Amino acid sequence: MRQLDIIIKKYDKSLLWLILILCGIGMVMLYSASSFKSLYQSSGLSDTIYLRSHLKRMIIGFLAMFFFTITDYRKLKTVAPYLIIFSIILLLITKLAYIFKGSSSAARWLNLGIISIQTS
Repeated sequence: MRQLDIIIKKYDKSLLWLILILCGIGMVMLYSASSFKSLYQSSGLSDTIYLRSHLKRMIIGFLAMFFFTITDYRKLKTVAPYLIIFSIILLLITKLAYIFKGSSSAARWLNLGIISIQTS
């Protein structure tokens, strides 16, 4: 627990505030740009469909940021080669999926059924 307290005290507070302010501005802009479309898609039930979806992704991003804040980056040296190989395999799978589908467009997203991920 002491190590966690030391790590939390060492983070850059001004950078965190800047990220929070930018996320807040982004949420306001997203809501103002998508509220009418959200109302139309939900038949007038909710104007925050896109905002809630964005908020979920933002929370996942903040959890990842917190995880990498408390993780010692020097320990990632042992895992880095495996992560590189894994990401190259994902890129190849994405490209092959588009080739076998017969699509001539750029291969950017890997559809996994439930979710789609951008492998780059």
